[in-house]
Amino acid sequence: MSKLKNKKILLCVLVVIVILLLGYKIYEYINLQKLINTPINKLTNEQKLEDFEYLYNTIVENYPFLEVNKRKYGVDWEANKEKYIELIKQEPDFEVALNQILSELNNSHTNLTTKSFLEYATYIYQSIDETTLEELNLSKEEVNWNSIQSRLEVLNNPLVQARYGLDANTNPYFNTNSEVWENYTTNAQVRDIVEGKVASIYIPSMISYDALEEDRKIIIEYLNKVKNYQALVIDIRGNGGGNSSYWQAFLLPLILKESAEVKDYAFYKDGEIIKKELENSGETIFKVEDLDLSQLPNLPPEISEDFTYYTEGSLEILPDEENYIGFDGNIYLFVDGSVFSSSESLAVYAKEMGFATIIGEQTKGDGIGVGFEPLLTMLPNSGYVIRFTGGMGVTSDGTCNAEYGTTPDYIVPSAKYPDEYINLDKCVEKVLELEGIDTRELK
Repeated sequence: MSKLKNKKILLCVLVVIVILLLGYKIYEYINLQKLINTPINKLTNEQKLEDFEYLYNTIVENYPFLEVNKRKYGVDWEANKEKYIELIKQEPDFEVALNQILSELNNSHTNLTTKSFLEYATYIYQSIDETTLEELNLSKEEVNWNSIQSRLEVLNNPLVQARYGLDANTNPYFNTNSEVWENYTTNAQVRDIVEGKVASIYIPSMISYDALEEDRKIIIEYLNKVKNYQALVIDIRGNGGGNSSYWQAFLLPLILKESAEVKDYAFYKDGEIIKKELENSGETIFKVEDLDLSQLPNLPPEISEDFTYYTEGSLEILPDEENYIGFDGNIYLFVDGSVFSSSESLAVYAKEMGFATIIGEQTKGDGIGVGFEPLLTMLPNSGYVIRFTGGMGVTSDGTCNAEYGTTPDYIVPSAKYPDEYINLDKCVEKVLELEGIDTRELK
């Protein structure tokens, strides 16, 4: 009798739990539908401030560059909380307020996303499905499968899709004939600076590896023509980044005879979003408290105080055995203050490895990889998606790349390609000086 009574009690408890869970799911659904049908300009101040509180806590707990922002730009973002609250109360356009607040972090990887960005991200992440992996003979671990799925959760959230007007049927990136692909097909420009002696390859952006067909034709044909020239210029001035595989898997393997390993580190805070991403990434995680900081003499002081985890990275680029062309002359890399992200990572690699002489201006930085792409998180009431960088990448001596960028071997004023590329270009003049070539030989 006692056993029967216990079973009845257990059954009642289970029924109550199911009812509560179902009720909560219904409540969540109703609330979501209300938010979906609420125009952005109809959100209450309370809802906007709740979104800001979520944003503020996310940045403070996870974002790595708050102290860098103080030192480099004189902005104490964390201390400006009340200022940002007043801005949200006074500014009727919530999007304008959010953009202004995030702009004060002074990091191009950290921003309020646009519809176009989310459409492109959806295309990229949804293209990496199990069938594609099987065709490319790649494992889920090799593509950070769990990280991709976590981003798709954000992109496929009904509130995000409603807020941005996302629709798989109208996403232009799924249409190979769409005009959005025009900027991704032809990118590189090649020319002789001095005929028969100094060659140049200008790369304005690191376009995606799957959109390289035209660049591949142009660059391979040109390299075969100039491989015995005296010097080669790789010009990435104005290049704000894109996909690192452009130079890691395509460009340098065509040119370099041999490679050396370049080591770097990435440091992370203890926020919930970061911890989940580190777990998803499959990276080997170490504790900062166990690191011999004397190995990294230029490490920022906040690492030992505010950061909990770190990872070790290395990059080795090997010659492309099938398509290797090679270049026997001197290689120069032109950079300026716009070089950022994946183009910055090329500058870092060139500096650390020494395969090229770097000429131009101090770069913008933030190009050392942290094992995963910038993170995406949704503001709970508005459905706006915030993108932010998750880790602090440092060079082999501990220098924070986002803070200092890359210092050229020769610092000279940078011209703008192509208008000032020849006659007013001090970078070109420096190459000719180093190569002992008279400026009258300019093509």
